[in-house]
Amino acid sequence: MNIAQAVKAAFVDQFKSKPTVSVFAPGRVNIIGEHTDYNLGHVLPFATTKGIYLCFRKSQNKVSTIYSIDYQESFELAEQSSESPLWVRYIEQVLNNIERSVSHFQLAFGGDLPIGAGMSSSSALTCGFVTGINALFDLGMSKEELLSLAIIAERGHGVQGGIMDQFTIINAQKDHAILLDCKTSFSTFVKIPKTFHFYLFNTNIKHNLLYTDYNNRTAECARIITKIKIYFSHLNGLCDLTTTELNTFLHSQPETLTPTEIDRATFIITENERTLAAVEAIKSNNPSGLGQLMTQSHTGLKDQYEVSCTELDWLVDAVADHPSILGARMMGGGFGGCTINLTTAQIPQPRIKDLQEKYFAKFGIQLSIYEVESRDGVVAEDV
Repeated sequence: MNIAQAVKAAFVDQFKSKPTVSVFAPGRVNIIGEHTDYNLGHVLPFATTKGIYLCFRKSQNKVSTIYSIDYQESFELAEQSSESPLWVRYIEQVLNNIERSVSHFQLAFGGDLPIGAGMSSSSALTCGFVTGINALFDLGMSKEELLSLAIIAERGHGVQGGIMDQFTIINAQKDHAILLDCKTSFSTFVKIPKTFHFYLFNTNIKHNLLYTDYNNRTAECARIITKIKIYFSHLNGLCDLTTTELNTFLHSQPETLTPTEIDRATFIITENERTLAAVEAIKSNNPSGLGQLMTQSHTGLKDQYEVSCTELDWLVDAVADHPSILGARMMGGGFGGCTINLTTAQIPQPRIKDLQEKYFAKFGIQLSIYEVESRDGVVAEDV
């Protein structure tokens, strides 16, 4: 039984009836462009075949009930409360912000998307729910409206991220990455060569971004903009600046920013430039060039933006001299999760086993390794 079948079976078991609408919401993989989205820069993600399945049916009574297969937990929606499970709050935020008439419903969901791995499991749930409710109640919302609602809902939940995750999950195309300008929402699709293979190495550790330094980084970047905006009238986000402009400013106004703020700004601006260079490497079928940019990205995330951790750094170092892995970096908000690794061939199973054994010997944690492939964005179907 595959996951889609398992979710449908769980729905029937919980609600004693068949669903009428099913949704698949993919996870998100980001090749490069980390923490640039909320700084109004460029990102280069694609949607993956791992994701979340959701099954819906209109409720015959005045109660909305949700069942999570992964948590094996059922919840009846009422007035929003701090007592709601974390996964329920994303759904509550959607319902609190939707401006269409929505009645009661039954929902079961589950998936093969690792939770807390930097693959946007929360955005997959939010976008999948928005899409499913739209189809179930025939609300007629456009992709743009679905995207806006999903973004508002997640920000209302507390993590002050950008638009990359939701945009990718809703708009992705198979065999393509999306070059997304997070300032204008303008996007172009970049064909991924068939010889490019991406693997995720999951540390299987995660710190909750809501209560760690993720929101602190957004606040730091906002403070930097406040300090230097007087000198740059066009500045809305740090990615509006070039490296040359920043260096010229630091030379003329050396006391304006603290050393930590200089590091933060330098990383964001250079990461944005790396992302644009990565597109050219992909278009010119230059995997070595892309790999170098990815590894440079990790160095900046570790040393300048300080969102990596010991396990992620170890994984990047462990493949640095491996002939078939051309580049690696941490992916996602940080503080755990996955590294993304670029190869032009499948990684041999003995090499995977060797890495897993060494990782376990070092940290006492199982290392999950899987290849990720691209697919289209979220889709809803009548069952």
